[in-house]
Amino acid sequence: DKTKIIIDNDAGGDDAMAIFLALLYQKHFNGPEVVALTTVRGNTAEHNVYTNNQRILKLINRQDVPIYRGINNSLFPTFGERNYYGTDGLGDTGESLIDPVPAQPQDAVTALIELSKKHE
Repeated sequence: DKTKIIIDNDAGGDDAMAIFLALLYQKHFNGPEVVALTTVRGNTAEHNVYTNNQRILKLINRQDVPIYRGINNSLFPTFGERNYYGTDGLGDTGESLIDPVPAQPQDAVTALIELSKKHE
């Protein structure tokens, strides 16, 4: 059986690169199968993370990978938040998104639980 992974991310520059590498490794080197992306606030607000996930999948032509949206709230208050990757998490490119990948109806937490059970 092929290993399956879910990438839970906040899609700043570092996570964007991890998603790219995982998908390219899967395609070109028979690496683990990326079964889903889940989003969460971190390097930027969750709505930006979701948009960044859409951009990444479109750029690499992998809109078949489902995206499950997480929450935009932090468990703990953040002090002095830094925009290391710009306010949008990907360097404030201002790029518009055409034909975005729709989010799955399920939330990220439920998806993580159900996909983990499905692929044990």
